[in-house]
Amino acid sequence: MTRYLNVLAALGALLGATVADARHIAFPGDVRRSTSHIEFRNVRDLGAKGDGVHDDTAAFKQAFAARKAPPHEWVMVYVPRGTYRVTDTIGWPRRGYLIGEQRDKTVIKLADACDGFTRGKGKPVVATGIHGNYYGRDSRANAAFANYVMNLTIDTGKGNAGAVGVRYTTHNQGILGDVTIRSGDGAGRIGVDLSSTEFGPGMIRNVTIQGFEIGIETPGNVSHVTLADITLIGQGKVGIHNRFPMSVQGLTSRNRVPAVVNEGGMAHLVLVDGTLNRGSGGHCGIEHRGGTAYIRNVTSSGYRGALGKGRSAVTGSRVAERVAGEVKRVFPAGSGKRDIAVPSPPEPFTEPPSEWKVVEPTGGDDTKAVQEAIDSGAKTLYFKFGEKYYIHDTIHVRRNVRRIIGFQAVLDGRRAKGTFVNTGKPLLKFDGKSKHPITVWGLNVSAWPWNNKIVSIEIDTPQDIYFDAVGYVTYHTTAKASGTVIVDEGIGDSVLEGPGTFCIRQCNMENNPFKAGRSLPRVYLRNKGSRVIALGMKTESPAVHAVTTDGGLTEVLGGFFRDHFGPDQYAWRGEAPLAGVDMGRGVPYWITKDASILASYYQYAWAPGKARGLQAIEIRGRGVKYLTVPPNNCDMGLYMGWNSEATRTFAAGEDASGPERPAADEPETPDPDRPAVAAPEPTPEEQAQAKLSLARSYVSAHMTAKAKTILEKIVKDYPDTKAAKEAKKTLAELD
Repeated sequence: MTRYLNVLAALGALLGATVADARHIAFPGDVRRSTSHIEFRNVRDLGAKGDGVHDDTAAFKQAFAARKAPPHEWVMVYVPRGTYRVTDTIGWPRRGYLIGEQRDKTVIKLADACDGFTRGKGKPVVATGIHGNYYGRDSRANAAFANYVMNLTIDTGKGNAGAVGVRYTTHNQGILGDVTIRSGDGAGRIGVDLSSTEFGPGMIRNVTIQGFEIGIETPGNVSHVTLADITLIGQGKVGIHNRFPMSVQGLTSRNRVPAVVNEGGMAHLVLVDGTLNRGSGGHCGIEHRGGTAYIRNVTSSGYRGALGKGRSAVTGSRVAERVAGEVKRVFPAGSGKRDIAVPSPPEPFTEPPSEWKVVEPTGGDDTKAVQEAIDSGAKTLYFKFGEKYYIHDTIHVRRNVRRIIGFQAVLDGRRAKGTFVNTGKPLLKFDGKSKHPITVWGLNVSAWPWNNKIVSIEIDTPQDIYFDAVGYVTYHTTAKASGTVIVDEGIGDSVLEGPGTFCIRQCNMENNPFKAGRSLPRVYLRNKGSRVIALGMKTESPAVHAVTTDGGLTEVLGGFFRDHFGPDQYAWRGEAPLAGVDMGRGVPYWITKDASILASYYQYAWAPGKARGLQAIEIRGRGVKYLTVPPNNCDMGLYMGWNSEATRTFAAGEDASGPERPAADEPETPDPDRPAVAAPEPTPEEQAQAKLSLARSYVSAHMTAKAKTILEKIVKDYPDTKAAKEAKKTLAELD
């Protein structure tokens, strides 16, 4: 499993402590308690003992209370090593960080047989996205922005069969990462519960869940989650119960029960690189009961098969590539390997804090100070907690730099608009000649709002670079960018030209380029010869999502697209995004010319006809073809624009997981000795429950009229279902 540079590694023993490893964080005593937009609080300063005996609940609650007014209510709560006994839920609504000093030695432990947790549907030890007075006027169910839980262990104790480890809600930004969630006796309802409201998009990575009936529970609702490097051990019913769009990379399961159950009308599972061991012959590793699934490079042992339903397996113990759902293409797919590996981040460089270079803000033009720090020969740079650094010219990252840490620090170029806006000149340029990788955590390179047309980061080096939680920034890679660039969380419109690999995990695009008064890019990603991977992509605007040319390969491994618009609003304006392409049919997601694209995603229509019909324009030589669907919900198992002749560099890559498949124009031919299991149509009950879940999200968001419309339709169209009874009950409550 890959280890990450994250909050813990990023802040790693700031200034004065000894670093044992990249996951140890200690703050200096003089860390600023408050800046213009974020506050720092140590639970020990608020009375927490961390001795495993004293009840520390009140200290945690105080740490998240009395915050600034929105949108400046950011708070970071730091938990030093120790065992913190709690007897109630620790929670906050949004823009909050709960960060431990050391994952295995910072433990939040629920008291054994704790009142309120011993039974019931599930009460969480830690909960994000809870409603309270911190929202100000913004009390929407989908406004729990930027919640982070990092680098600690949550133990639900013994005798707490109704406990939930973390009820996690976040929107647009947010990571639950480098966390162990365990039950003291194996009992408990859920390890990570995403189902309480409209979740996401958000990211869960490098998380281990031990025990509980269900490891991860999801909502049968709109939105999306990205999982990376997840370990599931000893669940009672299922490792992951998935009912909505989910992207997973690197799943390890040691369970007799199914590692994943995929079911429901909104279920869209993409799983790449999985190892599912110790299974029972009565189950398949991935139980596919409804919705759609795209599975790639997954192995299993003990189960009846890696993929199937109960005792009916459709594969053996290994899946090279498999689609349970519809495959669409407009040209023949050709041959070549498609199950090439998805990269993981490099190990972060670590060294004692005494060797770090602290970048001091000047309050004026910080360009010189920042550049001198980079050129000082230091390997680790620290930008101070919550500070702003005003930049008036491009900063070059070169020489010995291996790690950049900037917890909520900002490189801000907006004071120098004439230098950066509409010029193509980047704020931050990586152009070193070294071979070592670079990791960057938490340094926000300001490019919001996008109509500033600023290039945030340019990569002009063959070095591998990992950007972790650097905000909504734009990227440009040049012909020299032959390495691997990985971005965790958030991205703006980007142009990718190098021969290397660019992987964005948890890609959330927020801009609407056609909104009146805006001058925004109308193409999110331009891939000019790179391998570009989007592991989890969420959008809500009528832009072109990717233009792929020059032999490039774009892979969209799971996505959720809700555009809110009807066909009349998909008229292209201005110059075509690619010379010679006729945009008269509307705005597609994908334009591909003499290149390849693989895309698995869910298109969601808020109402009938409120989605795009044109999905793709594909060009090969002089041939032009179009992929269209009805402008409604579309569960795209796989759009396969695989042009192996154009994409020779990537198609010929070595397959580390086994021998090459026979060339085919469909993903993996089923084993003829096993009965095929097609993706079943959702039952009336499943359809009604999906609509009921949506109605409830509207109720939570105080959108009563929309909720009533859906509830009334459930009662009318599905009168004999349990969901109809619940809908009647909810209607009565609303009246």
